[in-house]
Amino acid sequence: MQGGLIVLGSIHTEMVALLEDRTAPLYNRVTGTINLTHLDIGSILSILKDHAEPSPQHLLFLWSLFEGVPKFYRDCYEQNVLAADRKTILRRIFFESSSPLRTEAENWVLRELRGR
Repeated sequence: MQGGLIVLGSIHTEMVALLEDRTAPLYNRVTGTINLTHLDIGSILSILKDHAEPSPQHLLFLWSLFEGVPKFYRDCYEQNVLAADRKTILRRIFFESSSPLRTEAENWVLRELRGR
């Protein structure tokens, strides 16, 4: 039986530690890797065509916030704001108590320093 594991963004650092640290239980058990890059402009434009009005201004606004990080576009989709105006996107994604990216910067720093 074959299996597989796909790791997305926010748990990447922890998985690297688990698989590459010589003292970790899963050290040296990786049999293959797939390097996934960020989304390109064409991919984001395709997402917008499916879920919003793909105006150049809206595309540039989203790119300036998220570049090509797939997780952030998924967060926008899940918050139903891909087609929203700038103010709504910012409020729903970053500033409300239930916003998915409200603590992203803080958590990223802690993950990179491994809680130290």
